[in-house]
Amino acid sequence: MLQFRRASAGANAHCRRRREHGDWHAAAERSLFNRMNSGLCHCLQKLEHFDEQSAFPTPSLVVAA
Repeated sequence: MLQFRRASAGANAHCRRRREHGDWHAAAERSLFNRMNSGLCHCLQKLEHFDEQSAFPTPSLVVAA
């Protein structure tokens, strides 16, 4: 999972958010694996390509006008 976290900004952000909310390293990695696994399973069932943006959406920044 470490290589996937390095290559994917969304996956890395997911793990960092989990760690900031109090998860231990192993729990954050397990959460990432489960999320990636469910996304890949969905892609195989629907015959679609894996889309990182839909699997690990980045929170949009709200700018006050």
